[in-house]
Amino acid sequence: MGSVTGTGGGACVAVRETHAAVVFLVGDRAYKMKKPVDLGFLDFTAEPARRAACHREVVLNRRLAPDVYLGDVRGHRPARRAGRAARGDAPDGHPCAGQRSR
Repeated sequence: MGSVTGTGGGACVAVRETHAAVVFLVGDRAYKMKKPVDLGFLDFTAEPARRAACHREVVLNRRLAPDVYLGDVRGHRPARRAGRAARGDAPDGHPCAGQRSR
């Protein structure tokens, strides 16, 4: 599993949302993170469910677009304040499906 942190080396970041996911467009990459929601027909409230959904998306879509789907990655949000990670506020990584966006 790979990892993505911050803004992609200074690349412009655009964010798009759906009912169940947030997509971060960073340079020529897209990272799709499942939201921790329960919509009745899907339940992503637990991190293992979000991780499994990202993995299934990559496996399913790689069959038809192997050069687009890069695999499972962990997205990390940079701490906004120096002491934030020390207090345990910074997340240790969110499961994402990594893709080429262009």
